[in-house]
Amino acid sequence: VQEVEETAHLCVLENLHMVYIDKLEPERTIRMISRIGSSSPIHCTAVGKAILAEMPVEDAKELIKRLRFVSFTKKTITTRAALMEEILRTKHRGYAMDNEEREEGVRCVAVAIQDASSKPIAAISISGPKFRVSGPKLTLFIKKLMECVQGIEKEMGFSTTSKHRLRRNSV
Repeated sequence: VQEVEETAHLCVLENLHMVYIDKLEPERTIRMISRIGSSSPIHCTAVGKAILAEMPVEDAKELIKRLRFVSFTKKTITTRAALMEEILRTKHRGYAMDNEEREEGVRCVAVAIQDASSKPIAAISISGPKFRVSGPKLTLFIKKLMECVQGIEKEMGFSTTSKHRLRRNSV
């Protein structure tokens, strides 16, 4: 948060929602209004899509079958097919995006945290106004998120030699 000057969240999956269990805010006047303990659906959040992308495909499909696709903005993903496409893009690039899907004017990038058995157990994100979460800054945010997640996973015993983690290093 000190390096990127945007809000960071730590979230965990609970049923079909991501629950915000921690939050750090920058010393800025314009910042995210969110509460620890609140939740958001997995289909319209970067943290939700990051978790889904790290699950075995069949597990993700089972969760998606149970989703009710509520639309929050004109950019919210509202179909299973569109969500699966976005999960595949997320899996390929190693990070997830919420491009004004949950709230107009807000962008978010997220990376899943995996335990030593490669199971996604949480996700961290950087969120902010779309005018600040774009261009070269977006690239920096993704790099910082991946570094942070790699540090957390290393402390938890995750092997950094997997292909997925090597791809994350190339961003």
